[in-house]
Amino acid sequence: MAYDYHGLWENVTGLGSPLDAPEGDLLNVRSTMNYYLQHGASKEKLIVGLGVYARTWSLIPESTYTGVGAPAVAGGIAGMYTREPGVLAHYEVCNLLKNGYTAQLDPQGKVMYAYKGNQWVTYEDRETIGFKLNYILENDFGGAMIWSLDHDDFTGSFCQEGVNPLITVISGTLINAPE
Repeated sequence: MAYDYHGLWENVTGLGSPLDAPEGDLLNVRSTMNYYLQHGASKEKLIVGLGVYARTWSLIPESTYTGVGAPAVAGGIAGMYTREPGVLAHYEVCNLLKNGYTAQLDPQGKVMYAYKGNQWVTYEDRETIGFKLNYILENDFGGAMIWSLDHDDFTGSFCQEGVNPLITVISGTLINAPE
């Protein structure tokens, strides 16, 4: 797994699957993979886990800070389909973005986050998945796995990016990668 580094179990917002993090913060993909390599794992046997879902928080109402590390009181509101506070499917995030959420790319973590009112969400999109795929290929890791199939836009009707836009980027990039 290279996701779920942060979630509703924390009282501040955090990136679900940052590629990198500030020095000393080991909760990121690069640190995880380096740990396995330093302890003898073979690159070709390391499969990087990618999440195609989102983690969410409800921000403290009186706070005006909306970035990574914003104070939170609980998981975000449950999605219409996932029905679980603190987690949304990718297609549910697409609906949020259509409804006025402000989206930001975290430049260090290479993960998206968005907010509106007291709701905050960290998620992947095709670009951020691409950053992780490039990292996998540049380091000759064994590949990628995802969690989970049903969280991508499997109908193509929510995100307007075709059927399974994140999984399509993952499979297309890895299948067409040079040997």
